Amino acid sequence: MYRFILLLSVFFPFCLCGNTGCDKHDSETVLKTAGRFDLSTDKARYAPGESVRFTCNADPGKGLFVRYRHLAETVGEEPLTAAAWTWNPPTGDFKGYLVEVVSRQSGRESVVASTAVDVSSDWTRFPRYGFLSAYGAIGLKEVRKMIENLNRHHINGLQFYDWLAAHHRPLAGSAERPAAEWPDLMNRPTYRLTTDNYLSEARSGRSGAPRRTAAGRCSAKSPSGRRAARSTSRSRG
Repeated sequence: MYRFILLLSVFFPFCLCGNTGCDKHDSETVLKTAGRFDLSTDKARYAPGESVRFTCNADPGKGLFVRYRHLAETVGEEPLTAAAWTWNPPTGDFKGYLVEVVSRQSGRESVVASTAVDVSSDWTRFPRYGFLSAYGAIGLKEVRKMIENLNRHHINGLQFYDWLAAHHRPLAGSAERPAAEWPDLMNRPTYRLTTDNYLSEARSGRSGAPRRTAAGRCSAKSPSGRRAARSTSRSRG
């Protein structure tokens, strides 16, 4: 069984607040609306011009509609007609959007689900950190489930802790033939396949990785693998 610790999840204050501060009325409105359904996106961050895919477990066609907002401006609305749909955000970089599923009954509105969308070409502009710390025999299905959960919390900076074999010799094996398994610093089994799967799925969700962690694959074909191999060679004299 694996564990992960979620360090920080910042729910896009920039999608509601500008440089001059939040509008009091808007912030109170958001705080008073409680969601009754789940609304999620397929990625933690989107490149400018990239489509956003949403899924929602609300029943379409029950007087529900989707509202897209940036700061205090409504940038779009549409009826909720399916459990999954895509949306093309307005052009522009480093923008955050609040997305709400709204019920309109007898002239009154209530928000029944909400989420946020980060459109940024660089994750470090609005970093939201989390980290992984165990890389045992975990199947691809469980890896995807983990990354999907991190995406659900909009984690866009994923740190890979304690994957290396030793501080002075990060890569187990050689650059030409990296080891498939090795003990980590706490003598727990670490699998290269698990680490590679985490990295691949995290990239699919557009999670970045700080440079001081395992930002690339543990193989000779990646920059991190080559750096680790050079470190190994130097440590052996």
